[in-house]
Amino acid sequence: MGEYVEAGGTRIWTESRGHGPDVLLVAGLGDPVEAWEAQLDGLSDQYRIIAFDNRGAGRTALPDGPLSVASMADDAAAVLGALGIDRAHVAGFSGGSAIAQELAIRHPASVRSLVLTSTWARGDAYFARWAVTGTGWSRRRLTNVPRWRRSSCGSTRSAPRRGGGRIVRRMRKCLRWWTS
Repeated sequence: MGEYVEAGGTRIWTESRGHGPDVLLVAGLGDPVEAWEAQLDGLSDQYRIIAFDNRGAGRTALPDGPLSVASMADDAAAVLGALGIDRAHVAGFSGGSAIAQELAIRHPASVRSLVLTSTWARGDAYFARWAVTGTGWSRRRLTNVPRWRRSSCGSTRSAPRRGGGRIVRRMRKCLRWWTS
């Protein structure tokens, strides 16, 4: 089921499925909730899976002004708060893994564990060019890109929308380990 929640003056589209330990899915920049369809369906039998559209993606508007990974991490924390979730396992893909890492740094009490896929150790020139000209960003610039720390429970090389079964199995394995 989907609903809008208020976060930092922006209405953010969220979808939540299942019951059990809370898992927040943070999509790559420009990916809508639908990019997580395989995970929403494949993990909701044992977990409460929450996904949301980042600013400028899917049903969430792109507000005026600059964006930063930090502000998007604050959005993720606000989504958890609006849904009454104190702590969640957090899984990020690509640009969403950068947001998830910043969420863990800025709001450590909200993050029970991290699953990071297709992530990187730090922002580079390629990322900066992509962020300025990339999909759905209308040439908006990301600011304050920190040097990321990499931590993952295995890695995957395919996007959530492709090869979803393999990624669902890997995420299920990581989540079982963290919740046992």
